[in-house]
Amino acid sequence: MSVQRTELQKVLHASSFWTLIFCLFWTLVQGRYHLIGSSEPIVAAPGDDVILPCRVDPDWDAVEKTVEWSKPDLEVDPSDRQKYVFLYRSQREDRHMMMAAYIERTSLSSEGLKHGDVSLRIRNVTLKDSGRFRCLIPTLRTDAEVRLVVDPDFVSSTASETPDLIHPEPQNETSGESTGDKQPHL
Repeated sequence: MSVQRTELQKVLHASSFWTLIFCLFWTLVQGRYHLIGSSEPIVAAPGDDVILPCRVDPDWDAVEKTVEWSKPDLEVDPSDRQKYVFLYRSQREDRHMMMAAYIERTSLSSEGLKHGDVSLRIRNVTLKDSGRFRCLIPTLRTDAEVRLVVDPDFVSSTASETPDLIHPEPQNETSGESTGDKQPHL
């Protein structure tokens, strides 16, 4: 009976030791990486394309990880029960779990993922896109929030008219003469 008790104590002691090591390691891993979003709201006009910034600090390859973008304040639409604005897993976009309004309008940078840049690009924003967005990497158990404000009175600083450009007539490669409307000889 005492031999069994001694063996059981050894097993429990070893089990406790490895549990402690695992917990310490997991705490170190969790505390090492975190997500950084934007403390300032991202402001855009309807129709603009925006990038909601979010990155892992320090740099970390997220290509093989799951990245979830959601809108925490959004009420669930009974006709569209999907909860993600964007879901990246198994190294690709998972459209089956995304809200219909964001399919074809959202993306991540595949190059950025290699360095921990999990920023979300939203094309052609609408007033309905305004609100809080949450970026989560479940493996790291860390998230970040970014606020988007779509303002119809906002004038983008990058929006400017393209000046009329003067294009020279194409030149004949052999003679240097203008080809005008002439068809090239084959």
